[in-house]
Amino acid sequence: MGENGAQKKDASQRQFHDLSPPQLHWIVADSDALQPSKQQLEDALEKSRLYWYSIASVACNYRDHGVKQESANPHHMLWKVPRMHGGPHTTYAIYMGACPCQLLFFRASVSWQLDGSTDCDRVQRHKSNPVLLQLGTKAPVPYTLSGNGFRQWMGTEDEVAVGPNYLAILTLGWCYILSARLLEIQGRGGMMEYTTSKAAVYDQAAHETAKHVIDIGEADDDTISWWLAILAPSNGWKGIVKQCDDGDFLAPWSITRTSQQSLAIKWQRKTATPNFSPTPMSSSRAFDALSRFALMHNLGSQFHVALATAITVPTHNCHGSTIQLPEPTLTGARCSATPAKFMPPEWVRLYQNLPYYITLSCNPETIISSLCGAFWEPGVPCNLVSPWLHPILIEVPEEKRIADLPGLYAELLAIVCGIRRPTISALWLGAVAGGLAPIILRRAKRGRPPLDPVAFPWTGSPQSFMDIAGTGPYFHGQRNEKIWRADVWRLLHLPTTEEDDLSYNYPPRTPWEPCGKMEARDCALRVASHWNCPRHQLHYQHWSWEPENSPAIYDKGFSTRRVTMPTTPDIDRFRSEGVQQFPHRPLDQEASEEASLDIFHWLIISGEGFPPGELYKDAWLEGIADDVESDEEEQEEDGNMSSDTPRAEKCNGLEQWLDTLQ
Repeated sequence: MGENGAQKKDASQRQFHDLSPPQLHWIVADSDALQPSKQQLEDALEKSRLYWYSIASVACNYRDHGVKQESANPHHMLWKVPRMHGGPHTTYAIYMGACPCQLLFFRASVSWQLDGSTDCDRVQRHKSNPVLLQLGTKAPVPYTLSGNGFRQWMGTEDEVAVGPNYLAILTLGWCYILSARLLEIQGRGGMMEYTTSKAAVYDQAAHETAKHVIDIGEADDDTISWWLAILAPSNGWKGIVKQCDDGDFLAPWSITRTSQQSLAIKWQRKTATPNFSPTPMSSSRAFDALSRFALMHNLGSQFHVALATAITVPTHNCHGSTIQLPEPTLTGARCSATPAKFMPPEWVRLYQNLPYYITLSCNPETIISSLCGAFWEPGVPCNLVSPWLHPILIEVPEEKRIADLPGLYAELLAIVCGIRRPTISALWLGAVAGGLAPIILRRAKRGRPPLDPVAFPWTGSPQSFMDIAGTGPYFHGQRNEKIWRADVWRLLHLPTTEEDDLSYNYPPRTPWEPCGKMEARDCALRVASHWNCPRHQLHYQHWSWEPENSPAIYDKGFSTRRVTMPTTPDIDRFRSEGVQQFPHRPLDQEASEEASLDIFHWLIISGEGFPPGELYKDAWLEGIADDVESDEEEQEEDGNMSSDTPRAEKCNGLEQWLDTLQ
């Protein structure tokens, strides 16, 4: 082996040992050009390949042998998520995103506080923003039983027996439980009801068969009636949040089956003919029924992951997508070798914590932001986004085994992103089990994935360079003449105590930090005034529920302690197998260009125009000048927001816009 080959192998093994992501910003740290040179791109791509190939190799091993048990537990994503609070609330019926029907929202707010260790009279110590939470939908979300994600459930590393894959069945049950629990929390005005649609009843004597026969074990009339509703074609139950003359608003987890798969149930009971119970089960009784079903079939980790899948249902609705659940099979999953005889304590905690999961699920922007945020890395500047994402998004899916097996790439992504963001590992597993991966990938491949400000404090999963304060002094260089642009952007976004002509109230719409450093003399006064300050940062303080005609209720969230990260992968277990190689493909800089355009657009549109320097004359930024002119014309023509279909970019003026709806 030549010297270069030995060096590459040694670097590969070091990278594989600790899975530390590369700090690509150093490659362009001292460059005055926006577009990287060919050599800089090659260096960034080589470092990115070492990292992504290593982590993908670990994911392949987990896929074949099972993930860690804690990786399938959604409990870790409840850091500062607030507990759902009951009404009444002022509600808003809005068309949002790609949802084909109106959604029902209510308003809350989030408060931020300047780091207590900072003594600076030029920054406001408190800041508050309004937020919308989804409370209902005019139409149920469609689902099918033909998804490719986890058609063979890999289980956890302690699950070694063969059992049924009932992820889909459990998800349907969780959707009902979440809906019933929300209505119980909201109190008056809502109701659960069964419809006339019911699942088939398996009759062995008459030789009537269905493609999927689900055994629910010993069951009373109430339990049989519940299962007939849960597995019904179309929708067998309704959770009505608000009754309206033009159609009721349903709970956000209301679903309807659009595929033609036939589901039938069978049971054991002393009397041959059951009496259908018209009274819908409470959330607690439904949870008991679903738990007994999961214990009877020894479903283990599927019980947790199915809840995570159900949590993504409102996100599907906002994107206008159909939930793609894996087909139920009798031998399609790994399960525990020894079935549990009693309900595990962690299952009990799932129900106890439902008010927190409900709040998280009712904020689809937080869900999609957290999932897409797993691809963001703090050491990657805007002009190197493409070489950073290229290996995992373009090259890994083209490996022959991965390309030949539908759904495998999405499953590996779930594991990869769970390793990178352990607190939302179960959320990623659930998202892939429900077919959300194509939407995540479509949003992540752009230079501007969705960003939600509360996603990081709620789940402990960082989303953007604006979520972190950085380290060390602001100045760099022997004569303190330069400062990282990322620090300039952070300081510009701080709420000031004195008015100026700049407008940086809302953060950038891209998570990728601006590249390189800039001259201190070119910085705005609101930045220069903090040269001698310790690092500033606004921290999440609390959530405020805003009941109608009542004082606000402050909620610090599920835990006030620092988030505890689950155990990282045991790399020594896989190191002997080496790093898998993937086919190399040509690189384009489209994502880098989009990210760069957006991050500099924020500076120029909100501030004093184009700063001096050759970087701002780059071809990638030519469109900003046109945007400045068009934005000025638009502000002159129409200063108000439309109340019909709010665009995401107008949500910066959410408070003013909500006033137009009342």
